[in-house]
Formats: sequence, C-alpha cells, structure tokens
Amino acid sequence: MPLVRIDAIEGRSKDDIKNLLDAVHRAIVSAFAVPRRDRYQIYQEHSESTLVVEDTGLGIERTRKVVVITLTSRPRGRITPALIRDRSLRVH
Repeated sequence: MPLVRIDAIEGRSKDDIKNLLDAVHRAIVSAFAVPRRDRYQIYQEHSESTLVVEDTGLGIERTRKVVVITLTSRPRGRITPALIRDRSLRVH
C-alpha cells in the first residue's frame, strides 16, 4: 500500500478530516487495487503562512481548503496523478 501524506491548512473539523482521508483512501484502493484494510495515511495541518500553494499559470484560484497529497509507493504499472485525482473526485 502506498504511504499517503496529506498536508492542509489548519481549521478543518474532525468530520471534514475524516471525510477527506476516507475519500483519498477510496481513490487509492481503486487506483492501486490494494486491500481496503491496507491503509497508511499521515495528515498534517499547517498555518496559512507555512503552506504556500500558488497558481502555476492554470488560472486556478486557491482557497484555504487546498490540500497537498504526496504518495510514496513502489513502482506500479500505469498509475498517473490524473487517474488518482479523477477517482478521488468521483468518490468524494
């Protein structure tokens, strides 16, 4: 199972954090075809001044709800960031 680290700006409720972690986990299970109980996640909150995520010219407006998701895994077939993003949006 991949190790998933999620960095976010502080201020989410416990329920919001649980929903976020669950949605990311469902996407990982779907994209990597791993068992549901194989779950390794680290959630870290940061102040707004210590998590800087700026637009890279795509015209995306960033909000306090921005998250940075980092995956660490052994090499696996064709798993792309777009596939994981699409699956996490679909299950959330």
